Amino acid sequence: MNRSIGIPPEECVEPSSVDIVITSPLYGDSRTTVAYGQYSRLSAAWLGLGEPAKVDNRLMGGRKQKSIPKYPCEALNTAIAKIAAKDEKRSYDVVAFYSDYLSSIRNVAETVKRGGYACYVVANRRVKGVTLPTDKATETFFAEQGFDHIDTYRREIPNKRMPLRNSPTNEPGKVDKTMRNEFIVVMRKEF
Repeated sequence: MNRSIGIPPEECVEPSSVDIVITSPLYGDSRTTVAYGQYSRLSAAWLGLGEPAKVDNRLMGGRKQKSIPKYPCEALNTAIAKIAAKDEKRSYDVVAFYSDYLSSIRNVAETVKRGGYACYVVANRRVKGVTLPTDKATETFFAEQGFDHIDTYRREIPNKRMPLRNSPTNEPGKVDKTMRNEFIVVMRKEF
């Protein structure tokens, strides 16, 4: 269900009707990554979507999780376990995002025709010093839906406006690197 407007995805786009999907989904939950909600409020208001000030709660990762599921991507499961060992509460933010991301990919997969493509531009952000393999997660989430991996291209993020390093703990002198590149994951639905 599309939580922002209350319409199930199958009522927006017919199943198996799309030749190609090209998108750059969120890199993580809005509260701790990029201020997606802040940048989306005005657009949401213009579109007449209910409660634009609460858009963060409707974005991927907006609803809190209380458990850690197993995903069809072992690299992701390993990264989440490392985060949970450092900060269990923070790991719930991470799984909230990836649970919604997996649901989104399942919805998109339903709309793509056999032989059609899904091209996702993603980045591997860091949480608690652990790199989250969103590129590998994207690949395995789509593979679970009957897609073949064509290729993954790496590219530098052009005109980056965020600093190359930040202090996620807000402790003086403790810095970590920020996302510097993206991955273009190309998948094709099996015939």
